[in-house]
Amino acid sequence: MALRERAETWSVGPAAPRATAPRAVAPPNVVLEDLGRFPSSRVVYDPGVPGRLHSGGERSEDGGRSWRPLVGGDGRRIVPLGGARSLAPALGRDGSVLYGEVLFDEPSVPRGLGALAHGAEWRDGRWNALLPVDLSDRYATEEPRWRVASVAYVRGQPALAVESGLQLPSGGTLFMPVHVSALLVASDGATWVATQDPGRFPLYVDVGGAGSWQPVAGAWPVVALAEGGGGVCAAGERLGRRGSDGTWQWSPVPGGSVDGIAAHPRLPLLALWGAGRLLLSRDAGSEARLVPIHDVEIAWAAWDPARDDALTLLDRHGVARRLSVASLR
Repeated sequence: MALRERAETWSVGPAAPRATAPRAVAPPNVVLEDLGRFPSSRVVYDPGVPGRLHSGGERSEDGGRSWRPLVGGDGRRIVPLGGARSLAPALGRDGSVLYGEVLFDEPSVPRGLGALAHGAEWRDGRWNALLPVDLSDRYATEEPRWRVASVAYVRGQPALAVESGLQLPSGGTLFMPVHVSALLVASDGATWVATQDPGRFPLYVDVGGAGSWQPVAGAWPVVALAEGGGGVCAAGERLGRRGSDGTWQWSPVPGGSVDGIAAHPRLPLLALWGAGRLLLSRDAGSEARLVPIHDVEIAWAAWDPARDDALTLLDRHGVARRLSVASLR
């Protein structure tokens, strides 16, 4: 079934002026709970521990109402770089946490002048630098070249998506198409990568985890990947959904291309955002609805895996709100 925008809307009051993009007007029944400011504009829920979130090198155990930095016994902590464009962390099954492009905040080192690394992993109560940045041959005015596009755990090992491939700090590089725009390791072990290289296919998959990349025929340009109760999905100029038979379907997105996608881990719930709008689907993308949220800038969204109707929204400053999907009925 092609993706289509439902006719009904949740707007009240006089009609808004015509615009090139849908304008959201918040109806009185929408429940949008303020959660305060998170450590960064990216957040990841721990699917194994209800109420546990990771953001900006910190962890919350109460759904984001309070935060504590992950500090090792040596007093070391991290500060993810990139501001509003910082990378989302990846969670390992053993409790480890992986970040890309970080600054270390260390005792006896002036704040902001600690070591830099292209990756950092929290494991066994301490932070370990992955691919440290060597600034010894640079002038003071030069900036290091940030080159990590995404992070994930591949076969249980931390992997950093760099221009030359999937860099495995434990040793080796898995060849992959250059200029990665999105990376996803699915529950079945397959690794999906999206590229922005005009000389390549937009989407590739490595089923066996050995670096044998196969292009996805007919794929559209992709900027974000997600997996949930509805399977593996891709978003960008169109919404792509991988069927149970392994084939992909690509459908237009109401209002044009999007910047991100979030999938509920257990349910066929999808959220897509970009260009000042938010779209929700309750059927894994077969049908999507424009959600009218007045003056809420969306830089990231994440589903609470312990609930069936709670979507966490963050703006580029890390200000978080929880949207009750049930209130949109």
